[in-house]
Amino acid sequence: MEEKNVNTPLNPDGCIGSTANLTMWEQTFDVLPDLVIIIDENHIITNINRNFTQHLNGKPEDFIGKTCYSLVHSTDEPPDFCPHSLLIKDHREHTKKFFIDSLNGFYKVSVSPIFEGDELKGAVHIVHNITDVKKLEESHNRLATIVESSENTIIGKDLDGTITDWNKGAEKMYGYSAKEAVGRSISMLVPEHLEDDVWWIMNEIKEGRSIKNYETVRITKDQTIIPVSLSISPIIDPSGTTVGAATIAMDIAERKKIERHRRELLERQKKLTKKLQTANEKLKNQHMELFNINLTLREAKNKFFNAFHKNPAAMIITDNEDRLVELNESYVKLTGYSREELIGTTPEKLSPVMYLRNDNPLDGQDLEKNTETEYGITTKSGEKRIILTLSESIELKSKPHTISFIYDITERKISEEHKEILLKKEQDLSEKLQHSNQELLDIQEKLTKTIKKLEISNSELQQFAYVASHDLKEPLRMVTSFLQLLKQRYEYELDSDANEFIDFAVDGAKRMHNLIEDLLAYSRIMTKGKEFDVMDMEEVLEHVIINLKVSIDETHAEITYDPLPKIWADESQMIQLLQNLIENSIKYRNQEVPRIHVSVKEEEEEWIFSVRDNGIGIASKHAQKIFMIFKRLHTNQEYDGTGIGLAIIKRIIDRHSGRVWVESELGQGSTFFFTISKKLQNSI
Repeated sequence: MEEKNVNTPLNPDGCIGSTANLTMWEQTFDVLPDLVIIIDENHIITNINRNFTQHLNGKPEDFIGKTCYSLVHSTDEPPDFCPHSLLIKDHREHTKKFFIDSLNGFYKVSVSPIFEGDELKGAVHIVHNITDVKKLEESHNRLATIVESSENTIIGKDLDGTITDWNKGAEKMYGYSAKEAVGRSISMLVPEHLEDDVWWIMNEIKEGRSIKNYETVRITKDQTIIPVSLSISPIIDPSGTTVGAATIAMDIAERKKIERHRRELLERQKKLTKKLQTANEKLKNQHMELFNINLTLREAKNKFFNAFHKNPAAMIITDNEDRLVELNESYVKLTGYSREELIGTTPEKLSPVMYLRNDNPLDGQDLEKNTETEYGITTKSGEKRIILTLSESIELKSKPHTISFIYDITERKISEEHKEILLKKEQDLSEKLQHSNQELLDIQEKLTKTIKKLEISNSELQQFAYVASHDLKEPLRMVTSFLQLLKQRYEYELDSDANEFIDFAVDGAKRMHNLIEDLLAYSRIMTKGKEFDVMDMEEVLEHVIINLKVSIDETHAEITYDPLPKIWADESQMIQLLQNLIENSIKYRNQEVPRIHVSVKEEEEEWIFSVRDNGIGIASKHAQKIFMIFKRLHTNQEYDGTGIGLAIIKRIIDRHSGRVWVESELGQGSTFFFTISKKLQNSI
């Protein structure tokens, strides 16, 4: 950093400038938003602005003349990280960031030297509050860790579509590493014909609208096109400004493949059916054309041959020895043989694997004349085709001949066979479905009976717990009363051991009384709860804070919370739930002031509430055990209680069809989570 040497002399108050400018300088000095303090070369405060003194709850005269480290750091010597000590050594500017206990926050401290001539006279300290920035950085780091470790494909981008975040799931789906993707445009994943996709999506995000389950296609690193389902949400900064978008992508290739295969089968069936109808219509038309041709053969040979050779159907004329004497181009295309290879031969010699539809060879037998015959042939290329032959006897040059119309019906036959297979599969699936439905009905009936038995058993257990607990209170009260009466009357006649034994007995009876009360509360959750209704969770939390005012004041506990929603629930049980959680956070505290924060996250089908504290924490191996009734991790000498509080919380959440769990480590505080379904109103 460049050294600054200010040669302007200081006035008596340690300020730069003439006396005429002093008033203006002091006014400017006091209205600065940052905390400003002037300190001489001996760490003595020579001036301090009004903003600084207000943060320290005093007046300038309370601090001028004192050492800066005793005021700000509450130490007898300058701490190692003191920027003023560094400035005294090298006469240069320094900037440090650290937590200042007396100001209860993180601050950036910039110190600049003040010279008179070449002599260092002190320094100007500008102290800027960066607590909110620090918290935002920590929150961002936590969220970044969650996103990076997620198996889902998560991508972050700014409003220009530039990729800012790229997790492991994105690497796995698209093939690009984070290093390759971050900084590039999201359009690298979008096919050219879908470029407007990016513009539309970012426009929706800029308008503050989310996009759910949008199905489209994307390009991977190896240029594979994959179908995906996208859910895109705006990223909003603390000021409420949309600064980017977060995308969760899911590969739906397998699902699309199944849907596409099903559509292709249906489309193929429609096309084949249409072709069959068209072919049948053509058969009728061509048969009629054949009849007309036969009529005209006798009158005009040229006209006959023109119609013969231009016909789209394969046609052949054979003599009485079944030799080919004429054929058209369609027959050449069908068989694959040239005209020269065919003329003068019999069809059987050119197609030795000629067979009937029942796979019995023709063995050189003549096909029946004037009939429709289906049989298989093998073309010159070895391809097997199924053909339909319509033959009719004619006379040419006064000699008997046969003219045959030959139609390739391979596709039609395959369609018919495929249709039969589909019908058979449909029948088999229908039978399996009927069998499965019957099994489900049987299971449902058994399940209904089991649930009914459980409801009766649960009701009887709850009634037993209530009656047993209620009946235990009276004899317990009598034991406690007589023990206390015994001590009052004979306290001075009994020795110290006897009095101590009586105290132990009374204490045990009281604990038993508390245990019975908690057991009664536990048994009443399902039977004595109020009907669910709309309630404001912020009002519930304020009610809890009033209930716990004595404990909060005694421990100086700090309770903060985010904006909380209105939900559908039992209000009294929500008060009991939050009160138990906050009371535990205060009870199981360490040497620090208890700091408790209540927040909520909204999901599509539920609210996820959390209560975070800075207490003694819980070992992860006990995370599930603590919600069991009577399970405790501490003795009564360490912390009082019955071990039912968290079991009551779990039972309340069970009644609200939710979940409850804890995330914690020893010495690191705890965060309790519970969920409330958004569908409770519809389920009542």
